[in-house]
Amino acid sequence: MINRFFKYYFSLSFLIITSVCFAQNEEDALRYSNLHFGGTARYIGVSGAFGALGADISVLSVNPAGMARYKKSELTFTPNVSLSSSESSYESSIGQAGRENINVGSFGIVGITKQDPEKRSKWNSFQFGFAYNRLADFNDNIQINGNNDNNYNSMSHVFALRSVGSSPDQLLQNDPFYGDLAYQTYITDYDTSTGFYSTRMNSPTIFQDHQINRKGRVGEYSIAVSGNYNQKFYIGGSIGIPKVFFEENKTHYEIEIVDSSEFAHSFTFNENNQTNGNGINAKIGCILLPNQWLRLGFAYHTRTFYNLSDNWNTSMRSRVSETETYSYSSYDGNYRYQLTTPSKIIGSASVIIAKKALLSLDYSRINHSQARLSPDTYYGSNYNFSNENNTIDTNYRASNNIQIGSEMKIGDFYMVRAGYAIFQNPYSSISDNSFNRTSYSIGVGYRNKKYFFDLGGRYSTWKENYYMYDPSIVDNAEMVKSMLNLSFTVGFKW
Repeated sequence: MINRFFKYYFSLSFLIITSVCFAQNEEDALRYSNLHFGGTARYIGVSGAFGALGADISVLSVNPAGMARYKKSELTFTPNVSLSSSESSYESSIGQAGRENINVGSFGIVGITKQDPEKRSKWNSFQFGFAYNRLADFNDNIQINGNNDNNYNSMSHVFALRSVGSSPDQLLQNDPFYGDLAYQTYITDYDTSTGFYSTRMNSPTIFQDHQINRKGRVGEYSIAVSGNYNQKFYIGGSIGIPKVFFEENKTHYEIEIVDSSEFAHSFTFNENNQTNGNGINAKIGCILLPNQWLRLGFAYHTRTFYNLSDNWNTSMRSRVSETETYSYSSYDGNYRYQLTTPSKIIGSASVIIAKKALLSLDYSRINHSQARLSPDTYYGSNYNFSNENNTIDTNYRASNNIQIGSEMKIGDFYMVRAGYAIFQNPYSSISDNSFNRTSYSIGVGYRNKKYFFDLGGRYSTWKENYYMYDPSIVDNAEMVKSMLNLSFTVGFKW
């Protein structure tokens, strides 16, 4: 048993060192930088390939120069329905789960100031806009279960190893959210002669059930200004204020698989974490019309600077004999920190076909390895996040993303749309294309001079690897995930 502890001790030392931060790690950096397109139903219908098109409230979060394409003032509102599902494969067992959510995808208003023709200025108009666009949807349910028959595979070994170096009366201070709970519920025991902790979960085969419930979003409020120069050159800039809300609840259950003559130890471990915060960024862009059928666009997004706050707690229940059950809860933890997500560039091109159809393409690039976590020194924190930032450097890479969309006008008022997008996975160690996020979109719309209605749908699918706890002890669960978004936009022009 002691040899087993030594085998895993060094693999878990990183976890012990960084336990002070609980949830502030490289996953947070990726979660709030690996955003995908969201906005109006028209924008979704063409898979977000709108960087060179404009005249849609979504462009305030993409290329604010597109606001200069407005010819009339406009007010829009977009409700959205999202349906997420996941299928996990773990130790030859399949787990399935899903979640539904109704939310606001976008809303905003754009006002136009037209220049007096008598002034003979080539600046035809200026636009001022305010918008909200939902850029990320974290609503998700995941279920992983199966019989783990690798020796010494229990999550309780993680608790025991985290406790090494602390006597039982020091666990509340040194490891209050993990090791202390396992000891207080008698899943781990302390050996005074060796200073090691042992676990009661020692069956060669253990049934494990791991459930994750997530909800939240990144929604960005944008204030923008733009200008139209001679109907040929459009320029715009915006200030973005993204708001983050993320809540994750994990429940991990284990029970030993033993014969009828033995008692089966079991426990349930719960982790709850909530993140709230605000950020700020800036975007600048331009659109050029070299002729009547071609439009070119470019946009630059600065880094986003977030101030985030995490609140968390854990609890544990155990059954260690026929008559003994225990439960214990941690205190509530909280921590304030800062996150800087990488800058982004977007290049766009659109082709107009006989004034009845268009084909548009957006290319974007973002280097996820440039994300950085840092302490909030205003609140006295001095943890430097060097381990987490080194992990970001090692694990993540630049992603190259492609979005393609098309729109065709049918008659005077109706439109049909379709699109395709592929977002390269951000992991430096994964080259498998099935881990890229692929999206397919369709949409329809009705537009006249005073109002419009649009309906858009997007189906996205991708793969992920997930470890319930330390990878040196447990195998990964491979997950196939998907999300269906249905959006409806209503707008008024004047």
